[in-house]
Amino acid sequence: MKSDNSIPFSRSDLVGHLAAFFPEGRERAAFLNLAALVEAHYHRRFHEDLGRWKASYAVLDPDRTSMPIPGVSAQATGAEAGTVIEGVRKALVSANYREISRERLQEAFAKNSPWGLQLRVELGDYEDLALYSRGEYPEASVKKTFFLKRRFEYSVFRQVVLVFKLRDAPRDGRQDGHRSQGRYRSDKVYLKLFKNVPTVDLEMLFPDADIRIRPLDKLKVVLPLAAGLSSSLYKIVGYVLGHGSALGLLGQLGFWALVGGLFGVALKGFLSYRTTVEKYLKSLTESLYFQNLDNNSGVYTYLMDEAEEEECKEVLLGYAFLAAGKGRTWDLPSLDRAIEAHFRESLGREVDFEVEDSIRKLEDLGLMMSTGKSLEARPLGEALAYLIRA
Repeated sequence: MKSDNSIPFSRSDLVGHLAAFFPEGRERAAFLNLAALVEAHYHRRFHEDLGRWKASYAVLDPDRTSMPIPGVSAQATGAEAGTVIEGVRKALVSANYREISRERLQEAFAKNSPWGLQLRVELGDYEDLALYSRGEYPEASVKKTFFLKRRFEYSVFRQVVLVFKLRDAPRDGRQDGHRSQGRYRSDKVYLKLFKNVPTVDLEMLFPDADIRIRPLDKLKVVLPLAAGLSSSLYKIVGYVLGHGSALGLLGQLGFWALVGGLFGVALKGFLSYRTTVEKYLKSLTESLYFQNLDNNSGVYTYLMDEAEEEECKEVLLGYAFLAAGKGRTWDLPSLDRAIEAHFRESLGREVDFEVEDSIRKLEDLGLMMSTGKSLEARPLGEALAYLIRA
């Protein structure tokens, strides 16, 4: 099992779990009050960040419903787009998402999907592109083809965020269908949030992905078509050679019936091709329908909520272990090992805890005491008083 780079438990559940580290009565009540103050601090901070970002994003939001006021509303600029995208990146990092590298993206594009979807993405069509994931776990599927069973092993991203801005025109000059139909505009910034995305199917998240028919599906169309055409041509040639120029009315009717059969075979092949394409489109639409969580400004609101949760959980985890482990000498490696072992042994989850972030945030909040190389949290009473004054 792969480890999570986020803490896969809700803030309220984790606070209740950590409160049990402290004796019932005044200490436990003090920790719960401390947790409430930490939550209030981060809620205020992220709410302010959300308001500033929304003001910047309004002119770049493809779903904007409010009307701009001339002379007051901002105009879309390249610098504004960069500011918006940088804000999203910061929110993603705070929410413990990790960027999917171009190398891993290309590797995913090259792999075969168990569901038969073969897509092609032109990364050069994007002026700005970022893809982030959070949580990854292994998965396997068995695909049956005729009498053969094939096992596919791959991993699945628990959540994926796609942020992009298109170029003014495709780099190779081709006409893109999504642009021509007005679905996507180069003067807007798009945010997409998905859940449970197989790593081998990352290309299905891109708006301009072109469907490519698998060789097997091509054979299912081409072979019957070739066989039908060959048979029809053989009959036509044989009929003409057998009757020569002595084709009467009935002979001509028979001849044209064979020709009609030839066109019928061609039409059947074309319809078979259309059915195959529609099957791919249906599969793609169903996947995106059930995996899409949010879009555009809603994605950022979702991310800020997750970032707030993650920041609070990291702070409270670090503080609870330091404050409850009285008499023990802590340093960064020992604290990291203790927290990850607790998740593994007590909660049954592999978590990659970012202990440096936790300690940095505790120091920023004034909840740490300076003791040289060792780590020590302020006692609960002092910590509460410090947060109340702040």
